[in-house]
Amino acid sequence: MNGKLVVVAIGIIIAISAIVVAINMTESYGRFGEIDMRLESVNGSHAVITLLIDIDKTPSFNRFEIGAKIYDVRTNLLVGEYSKSFTGYGKYYRAEFTIPFEKTRDYQLKLILKKGERIYDTTHVNVRNLRYLVPEDMTLKASMAGADFLLTGSDNETVSFKSRFYIESLSDYDVVARTKVVQSESNVLVGDEWRNITLEGGKTNIVEADFTVPKKYNYVVKLEIWRNGKLVKTWKDYLNLAPKKIIPEGVKEENMEFEVDRFVKNEEDYARRSGAIPGFEVAVGLAAIGGALALRRQKGKV
Repeated sequence: MNGKLVVVAIGIIIAISAIVVAINMTESYGRFGEIDMRLESVNGSHAVITLLIDIDKTPSFNRFEIGAKIYDVRTNLLVGEYSKSFTGYGKYYRAEFTIPFEKTRDYQLKLILKKGERIYDTTHVNVRNLRYLVPEDMTLKASMAGADFLLTGSDNETVSFKSRFYIESLSDYDVVARTKVVQSESNVLVGDEWRNITLEGGKTNIVEADFTVPKKYNYVVKLEIWRNGKLVKTWKDYLNLAPKKIIPEGVKEENMEFEVDRFVKNEEDYARRSGAIPGFEVAVGLAAIGGALALRRQKGKV
C-alpha cells in the first residue's frame, strides 16, 4: 500500500512540475509586432526619431528590455548601441524608443527583446535618407507661378534684361533671394544678384533682377531662396537669345538670327499689375471681341 502511495505522490509531483514549467514558459512569452517611426525634431546635423514598437506578449511578461544596435548601411560598422527598460501589463504594449541619428548616414537597426539574460525576439529596421529632412526654420512652402524677361537694351555685343519670377507663398518668410544667369550649354556663371526680401503669405510675390549678358547665346535664369545660410528652394526658366528653327524633315536648315532690338521695350510697358493675373486682361479682351463678332453674325442672319 505504501508503495502505491509513493507512486501516486511521485506522479502528482511530476504533473505539478509539468504545469509549473508550462506556466513559466507561458509567462516568458513576448515578441515584436509592427514598428513605426515618428520624427521628433531635426536640425542641420541630426534627426531625433522615436520608434513606436508594438509588443505582443502574455500579461505576465511585464518587465522587459529593448536593445538597439545601430549599423552604418554602407560600411556595416556598429556606430551606436542603446537600451531601454519597459514595464507594461496586458497582452499588448506599445514601447516608445527615442534615438538621435546623424543625418549624413543611412542606418540598419537590430532590435533585441530581452527579459533578464534571455533573448525572446529580434528584428531589423532601416532608417534612410535623413539628409533630406529640412528643419522647420529652413522650410519654404512656396511655388513658382511663372517667370518672364524684359529686354531693356542692347548694343553690338550685349543685351540687358530684367527677370521676374512670380512666387506664390503660403506663409510669410524673410529670405535671401539669389537670381543667377548661367550660359545653357557650358553652365558658366554669367552673373548673379542677391537681395533680402520678404515673401508674403497668400500673395503672388514678384522677385526682380537686372542683368547684362553677351548676345547670341542661350541662358538659364535661376532663382535661389536661402534661409539661415541654407539653400532651400530653386526655380528656373530659359532665356534663348540664339533660338533654333524647327524645320520639316528633308528641308535644308538655315541659321536663324535673333533680332534683339525688335524686342527691346521701356520698363513702363512692363509695369506691375496688382490684384490681377498676368494675361487675364488679354483673355477678357479676346472674349469680348469674340462675343461682338458672334453678335454681328446673328444680326446678319436676321
